[in-house]
Amino acid sequence: PAAMPFGVGAAPEASAQAATPTANCIASPTGRLLDAAGWKASTNAPSRSADAPANAIDSNFSTRFSTDEAQRPGLYLKLDLGSLKTFDELSMAVPNSSTDYARAYQVEVSTNDTTWSTVASCSGTRTPEVVSFPNQSARYVLVNLTSTSKYWWSVDEIRLYTNTPPAPSTTTTTS
Repeated sequence: PAAMPFGVGAAPEASAQAATPTANCIASPTGRLLDAAGWKASTNAPSRSADAPANAIDSNFSTRFSTDEAQRPGLYLKLDLGSLKTFDELSMAVPNSSTDYARAYQVEVSTNDTTWSTVASCSGTRTPEVVSFPNQSARYVLVNLTSTSKYWWSVDEIRLYTNTPPAPSTTTTTS
């Protein structure tokens, strides 16, 4: 299948913003895409190797992460960005399994993989799911399911975006 850019096709629809009134659960990506090189993904779901978490960050819409079981609260997909990154948007797309989007989830961030802050609480109705929230500087991102569904949870690609301008490049010359 051809790669589907985020934000193309039907607009995502979502509702709940319960604990995080500054989150927008029906956003469209507007920022600069962060480079996922060096990121690691993990899960507590019983995924088969064909549905490994790393597939959600491989820039390939032909592979996916999947829970390989029905959605239930507490299943998560965690990203280790390798170092602190600044971002304010998260997008999850599963165009090849249109019923496997997250029905309800929280986006949480951490600098140390121990203390977590919830930046968004959303309910999804279709893929892609895009959520924006206040600027975060974190090394870890956790998408944690908060409801049940008879469908699996799958993510072909998860991406982070920032509206922060890139740092200017500097050149050092010697004379």
